[in-house]
Amino acid sequence: QAFTTFTDDAILNNKFHAECLSRLLKHVKGNGRENFNLDEPFFLLGHGSGAAIATYYSAVQRLTTLKGLVLVNGLSHVDSHYASVFHDCRNVFECSPESRPDLPIYFYARFLFSPGYLSKTSSSLALNIYTAVHNPITLRGRKRLCQGVLNHVDTRPLLKDIASPIISVHGENATLVRAFHASEYIKGRTSCPTIAQALKGGNRTAVVLMKGGHELFQERKERVALLLEQIVTGYHDKNRLPPENSTENSIVALAAVTQIVSEQTNREEFRQKGKEFEDKFFDQVIDEGREERLRSSWNVYQEQITNRQEATNQMQSQYREKEFKNENPTKLARDRADFDRNEYPEVKEYMAWRIRRHKKRLAAFDRSARIIQCALRVFMAKTMISRLKKQMAATRIQSYIRGILGRNVFKDKKKEMWAAMLVQRAIRGHKGRNISYNKRMERKAQISVARIMRGLISRRRFCAILKKREFGATKFQSTWR
Repeated sequence: QAFTTFTDDAILNNKFHAECLSRLLKHVKGNGRENFNLDEPFFLLGHGSGAAIATYYSAVQRLTTLKGLVLVNGLSHVDSHYASVFHDCRNVFECSPESRPDLPIYFYARFLFSPGYLSKTSSSLALNIYTAVHNPITLRGRKRLCQGVLNHVDTRPLLKDIASPIISVHGENATLVRAFHASEYIKGRTSCPTIAQALKGGNRTAVVLMKGGHELFQERKERVALLLEQIVTGYHDKNRLPPENSTENSIVALAAVTQIVSEQTNREEFRQKGKEFEDKFFDQVIDEGREERLRSSWNVYQEQITNRQEATNQMQSQYREKEFKNENPTKLARDRADFDRNEYPEVKEYMAWRIRRHKKRLAAFDRSARIIQCALRVFMAKTMISRLKKQMAATRIQSYIRGILGRNVFKDKKKEMWAAMLVQRAIRGHKGRNISYNKRMERKAQISVARIMRGLISRRRFCAILKKREFGATKFQSTWR
């Protein structure tokens, strides 16, 4: 929580937070106001890393009045994936400037929501909803929290010491605390297929899967609120439905350690794979029937609670009426202002005078309020007219300015186009002249080389003919001699 103070040598892990929770509950109990009583049965709710705090607190304190633990995406131990996430978060927080408190939240939010939720809701809207409640945690606090999370005490060996039931609610698409953590709360404990069986007490655990990511309080707000309301109001204290109907729509209770996919997930996959319209129709009818039975059972239970509350209120009202009749009228007039003055003649005259005085005051207040309201409406109308005039003038000025700026831009672009065409024309002419000159030089060089080669070949041929003639004449002369 923001504005929390802590020492530099404190390790903000689940052990530290469990000690703080214990002191807080003792302080709330002992302050004389009795806002919270540890001697009465209560539930402990933990979300994410808070589940590790709740389990450590329950295992160490061992309160007999703890009715159960409700863990939403609970962290049983720091696995490699969770550690890598918070190592990255710590590095990002160390690099983030103090002037940009939104960067840590933006980076951390990528691990909170499921792809299905982000496909229906944009990431910006999801982040705005997540940060609607202002909690300005400093960068120092965020870094210390990351370091404390990495030093969490492993709660898996402590689960056997918790004598209260555990309801583990987990998102199927959670990327921060993965779904296999839900199976850790079953090991060494009695696994129950329904919440009602788990809440019978003892070393019991019921696992509930929901479609969603880590932040189920935002993605499945109505479902989580309904589940918590049912647990707190005692709806699951009695097994009102068979085990297969003990969940509402996408809420499924698990009985096995390795059962990570619920019945409804399998049913949805079958619907997607199937191509028959009749199969989809039958599945829809079955789902609607189950939802109707669940809804009717919950409505009946709510009506029972309402009736009990009305009966209690009626008994209290009757008791107050008896006290009202036995009270002294003078003392009652001093203590309460909503009694019937006709029942007490001795204060009737005094109350009539007070009523007349209040009527005069109310009439004066009403006239003053009307005058103020009229003046305020006139002022608001004048202000609105002046704003409209200013807005119209500003719109006209903006249109003129945009026209001038547009024409200036057009002129500049036109000059740039003319200059670009001039430069291109000059460059193309220069390149053309260079190409023509190079071709002429190449042709002249080729002609010169060809002339030289032809002369060389002719001279060699002439010399060969002279040598043949000289050899023939010499041969002839030698033969003649």
